[in-house]
Amino acid sequence: MLRAQPAAQPAAQPGSLEHSLIEPLEGGAPLARWYGRNPIAHEPVLPPDLPPRRLAMWSGWIEGVEGGAEPALETWTGPGWAALLSMCDRLAPTLIEQGQTLLLRPHAAHVLSDPRSCLTFLNARADGVFHLLLDPVAMLTSSMLADASDHLDRIMGTLAGRPETEAIVLSDARPLSPRRIEQVPLGQGDLPTGLISRLIERASETGLPLVVLGDPSPQLEALGLA
Repeated sequence: MLRAQPAAQPAAQPGSLEHSLIEPLEGGAPLARWYGRNPIAHEPVLPPDLPPRRLAMWSGWIEGVEGGAEPALETWTGPGWAALLSMCDRLAPTLIEQGQTLLLRPHAAHVLSDPRSCLTFLNARADGVFHLLLDPVAMLTSSMLADASDHLDRIMGTLAGRPETEAIVLSDARPLSPRRIEQVPLGQGDLPTGLISRLIERASETGLPLVVLGDPSPQLEALGLA
C-alpha cells in the first residue's frame, strides 16, 4: 500500500527518509521506500543501508513563484527537464555503487507528466538505475476525466510493458481544481466502477506488483473484488 500523497506537500526535514514503505497488494516484501517531497527542490539522501534497495519518488516540479500549489510553467520546459536530469546525474554514481534503483512516479503536474515525457526520459538514461512506478490515474487532469478510459488505455499501452516499469499504482480520482485531480483510494472518487475494474484487470495481466493508496481490503470489497 501507499499512503495518499498530495503533489506538493512539505515534509519536516529536507532529504529525510521518514516516509512509508510501499507494500505490494499481493503481499510479500516491501517494494520500495517512498520519498514524498519535491526531489528537484529537496534532493534525497541515499544511505547505503536503505531497505529495500529501491527509493520511489515524484519526478519533481518547479515551484510557483508565490508558493501556490500549482507548479510553474517551467516544470514542463527546459528548466524542469534540466533540473530532473541534473539530479539524476548526481544520484546515478551512488545508486550504481550501492546497487540501488530509483523509481520515478509520473504525475500530470510534474516533469514526467505523460507517456511521451516518460519515454523521452527513459530513452535518455542508459545507466539502468532509473525506472518507473507507473501511476496511470496520476497522469490525468480534471479535463481528462470525461474521457478517462481512452487516456488510461493510452498510458497503459505505452508504459505498462516497458522493462523499466517495476510496479503500477491503482487509485481513483476526483476534480481538485479546473486543471488538477485529487487521487483517492479505489471506489472513493468519480471514476466509474467498470473503468476501475478494467484498469485493475489490465494491470494484473502485466504480472507487475500492484500498489494502492491506503488499506486495500475495504477498497476491493467496495468494488466487489475481495
